[in-house]
This record gives sequence, C-alpha cells and structure tokens, in this order.
Amino acid sequence: LGGEDVVSHRMASQHDQGSAAFTDGGVPSDDKGTTDESRAVVARFSPSARASSTAGSTQRTFYLSPESPVVDAPSIGPKMASRLESLGIVSVGDLLARQAVEVAERLKDRRVKAATVAVWQQQARLMCRIPQLRGHDAQVLVACDITEPEQVAGLDARTLFAIVGPFVATRAGRRLLRSSKTPDLQEVADWIDWANHARPLRAA
Repeated sequence: LGGEDVVSHRMASQHDQGSAAFTDGGVPSDDKGTTDESRAVVARFSPSARASSTAGSTQRTFYLSPESPVVDAPSIGPKMASRLESLGIVSVGDLLARQAVEVAERLKDRRVKAATVAVWQQQARLMCRIPQLRGHDAQVLVACDITEPEQVAGLDARTLFAIVGPFVATRAGRRLLRSSKTPDLQEVADWIDWANHARPLRAA
C-alpha cells in the first residue's frame, strides 16, 4: 500500500529533516550554487510576486472531486477500492466523510491502521482542493506533513523544495514516485501557484 510508506516517513520526518544541513535560504548546504534559472523560478513564485500578479485566463483542472470513484484517490488500488466499496465507501466523498478509525477497524487488515486511512483522506483532500495536482504530488506533500493548500500557498519555492527534496531522495520517496518524474524546483513552484487557486472542499 502506498500509504504505508507515507505513514512510516511521517513518523520520522521531523528527525530526518533535522539531520540535513541547510543554508539560511533553505537549500541543502552541499548545493553547488543557485543557477540563474532557479533564481528566476524562486523570484517568480515569491510571495511578493504572487501578490502582485493578476488572475490569468488559464483554465485549471481538478483531477479529483468528491464525486470521483474511490479508486481514483491516491494510494487506493482496485483491490482496496473493492474492499472499501463493500463498506459503502464508493466515492471519494464517502472516504472523506468517514472516521479513519472506523474505516480501519471495519477493513480488518493489519496493514491498514487508522493513520493509513487518515493519510488517504489527506491526499484525496489535497487533490480535491488544489487544481492540476496529481496523485503522486499529493502523496509527496502529505509524506512531508503538508496536508492543506494553505500550507503550500504560504511557502516560497525554495523553502518548499528544501522540505520535499530530501524525502523524494529517500527509498520511500523513490518507491512512492515509481516511474513519475522527481519533483524539481519548477514543479514545486507550480504547486504553490496552483495552491493559491485552491477551492473550498464544500464547493468541490
């Protein structure tokens, strides 16, 4: 289950992040220097730049909604979806509406704890609220204990990348991403931009 790696990482994330050496800018200290391209990305998505930008005409897509089948939620495969459906959890909205403890108890699977279900819910909630966000993006963010769009929107790209980068370099991070592209500074900056266009879950 994809959620197991996320839960395991989050339990130790504070210690893992604390052991990494960072400059005062939030970049790993062994970094060989910020490139012009990186500076441009950071400047483009700095809080001041976001505040001064106007809403464009770009149409943003939400890849998950409460009406989506539960199998579309991150970390939920066909087999687990079938088991959830047997409990009456057919849609993403059904999953979000249930108590994690109740779901874990009714699944009767030693691999699925309440914390695992809570992670599934956090991942799904992020996808429902942030446009353009993909499943593996939500998995990475939740693994780094970032569970609300407001947390993403409140960071600059360099700071968020300093949080995400160490995780995606771990075995758990690589296993989670599988064949997906490893997030870079530009992608992280995109997450911040998208999070600034988040919708309330009740309107999803």
